[in-house]
Amino acid sequence: MDFISNPDFSRAQKIYQSIFPEKSFSYQDNQIFYLMSSQKSDVGFVHGIRIGDVFEIYDLGIVESMRSQGLGRQLLEKLFQVVQVPKVILEVSAQNKAASALYEAFDFKITSIRKSYYQDGADALLMEKIL
Repeated sequence: MDFISNPDFSRAQKIYQSIFPEKSFSYQDNQIFYLMSSQKSDVGFVHGIRIGDVFEIYDLGIVESMRSQGLGRQLLEKLFQVVQVPKVILEVSAQNKAASALYEAFDFKITSIRKSYYQDGADALLMEKIL
């Protein structure tokens, strides 16, 4: 797999919308967007921002046909190599068991819960990892 740092907007938007069609995509110059690409197509991404000594993951996604192959793990490993901060934070739906399990495997800890945060009534888990 290849990792492409901050691809052009249309390419980033295309992979984002294919994974999260219900969400709108925005991307600014101060944000980090890593695209994971195979020889055939773009397969996933991680998107976020560094604020001081903290990196916040906004979104991480893998195309459905490529899930459960360790690609999310590879994206997080690449991100940790690049951002070089002492703390990474994120928010994930409590109903997204696959994502929660991935983050817990990387020693992210739940720091807070926002009850009924999402439109579907799911709680939001606020998580952090000390590097």
